[in-house]
Amino acid sequence: MDDFVGTLLAAKNADRTAMESLMIRFGPLIRAECFEFVVRGGSEISHSDLSQEVMVQVWSRLAQFRGVAENDVCLVIFQKWLRITARNTVTKILAKRRATTRAPNGGMAPFCPNGREWDLTVSAGETPSRLLAEHEQVEKIHEAIGALDDEQRRLIRLCFFERCTLKQAAERMALSYDQVRLRFNRALDDLRMLLKVD
Repeated sequence: MDDFVGTLLAAKNADRTAMESLMIRFGPLIRAECFEFVVRGGSEISHSDLSQEVMVQVWSRLAQFRGVAENDVCLVIFQKWLRITARNTVTKILAKRRATTRAPNGGMAPFCPNGREWDLTVSAGETPSRLLAEHEQVEKIHEAIGALDDEQRRLIRLCFFERCTLKQAAERMALSYDQVRLRFNRALDDLRMLLKVD
């Protein structure tokens, strides 16, 4: 397994190679988040332009990321941080764009109710206690994944952490699609049992 924490720490210390490595690894996740905004919001801005803006924000805010822990736990926390950063950045860009759009009557079009500005630094419903509960949940999931056998762990990592499809996972594991699908379903059943989730 690669040393994700080492790469992250190097990137936080302005190592360009480490940052490029992070952007290559997490670029698909950032592009997927931006693509969802474009599809849901019908934005005229392309998701690739939004992705570039998010990557610039990630680079400039990386020193603020404090979730360094074990590799797998840190990876999950970092992905959550990336998603929040992407959502906040895209929301700010779209809000700014809407605010500067002229209304039909010649005035400025409001971008939020009653002319107030939204607080975009934290996603709706995010509180310290909720973030702590999510962190505890992530730790439980990490422990449950650790209890799986090596093949199941690899399959879960590919599908959930690296966002591979079952077909891509089958290619990377040199197995047939049907074998991977069955093993993936078994791994999910085992995880449900370990987490006691219905």
